[in-house]
Amino acid sequence: MTRHRRPVLQKTWRAGARTSNSTHQLSGKGKGDRRQDRFDHGYSLGYVRGFQAGQERYGTSFDGTSIILPVYNQRNQLEQCLDSIFSNTNRPIEVIVVDDASTDDTLAYLQRLSGQIRYHSHETNRGLASAINTGLMMSKGSTICILNSDTLVTPNWLSGMLNCLHSNIEFGMVGSVSNRVDGEQQIPVPYEHIKDMYDFAAEYNIPDASRWHSTDRLFHVCRLMRRSTFEANGYFDERFENSGFADEDYHLRMRLLGLKLIVSRDVFIHRSFQASLQEQDGHTQSSQDKHAAFFQEKWGNAYDWLQRIRTQHGMLAGRQCQAFYPSQVAVTGLNDANYWIENGAKRPVQGELRIPIVRVSQLELRGWPTGVPIEAAAVAQKWSKQHATEGKIPDGAVFKTELGKYYRREGEACRELVSDHALNRWGFADKVAIRTEQERSDLTEQLPIMAHPVIHSYHI
Repeated sequence: MTRHRRPVLQKTWRAGARTSNSTHQLSGKGKGDRRQDRFDHGYSLGYVRGFQAGQERYGTSFDGTSIILPVYNQRNQLEQCLDSIFSNTNRPIEVIVVDDASTDDTLAYLQRLSGQIRYHSHETNRGLASAINTGLMMSKGSTICILNSDTLVTPNWLSGMLNCLHSNIEFGMVGSVSNRVDGEQQIPVPYEHIKDMYDFAAEYNIPDASRWHSTDRLFHVCRLMRRSTFEANGYFDERFENSGFADEDYHLRMRLLGLKLIVSRDVFIHRSFQASLQEQDGHTQSSQDKHAAFFQEKWGNAYDWLQRIRTQHGMLAGRQCQAFYPSQVAVTGLNDANYWIENGAKRPVQGELRIPIVRVSQLELRGWPTGVPIEAAAVAQKWSKQHATEGKIPDGAVFKTELGKYYRREGEACRELVSDHALNRWGFADKVAIRTEQERSDLTEQLPIMAHPVIHSYHI
């Protein structure tokens, strides 16, 4: 994104105001200076009006697809990818490129494309998960495609994937097949040259619902989802950086919402043999070990959780991530406003709050409907009652049983915390009481509490 200086706002003109002083100040200036003054004044007004218009339009979407291209030092591959998108896409789209602080001429190339695409350049390298999140934040489409920048899309690619996605409300995310991916999305190809690839793809990309099937994971070459799915599932966890565990985590959370991952085997997308952003920095053994350890720290036995929830609570499409977040906690988002989460709603807190406050993304914050305001003193009283260690387990209390598991009481139910990481992310580590399994068994077990994703850039 081209960087402009933020203008210093000039005093605005008012109808009927006296102008003699201003005129006197200008009279001693040359023609060029006066022109510059008028330019600065107009630029300042335009900035203010544009900023206000941007705020008013924030959150609006268009009936089309946002294509997000994270990129790091792949300027040539990016240019070829963009050419293929503009040549082979006949649906309404917007293209969003997120440059993760490339050291080549990627940014200069993007600046030359101003008006054809939207883009943002990170000032420092933050990793693939962060680059995707920035693109998700910028997106406006009713559907969202996350596409590798080392790919070439093919005729009817987007139409085919949209047909698959919209055929079933339970389809959460759809992925294509390719010549260079992991697992079941890889297919053998007969061509050796790009000019022959397009002939192959034209014959291959024939709509055929019998070639759609569910899977446990999707490779990161090309994935499509509804905006509503993104809003329900939230952002990628940035602690996974460039690792494939960022995808594993995102897909797991989507499946916990009752949504399916689908391979659309009637859509082929070519992938070059250049290393992707993810593979350049994410596939060293030490990096993989670190992110595998964090995945274990965050989820424990992740797929045991998936099976337990499916068996005990059912996999109901339509859930949102907030269904796995705790009640009776204080949260905040981008600005200074604080909210008390209670009974599935966020209640604006009036007054200064002196209890732990958890920062969440604006997207997650909007996922809770707004309830009636509550005074800070009332919140503090509710919070303090959760810490009682004698008698009946108080509502909102966090406790640990002799089996080493952590739970939180909410009403007449208890909810197990998925991991110590979830305990820490919600600020519960300092308020754990010791209770018995017998006491816990008196409560009805409901959906577990998982950690909200780690996000370093809270402008999203």
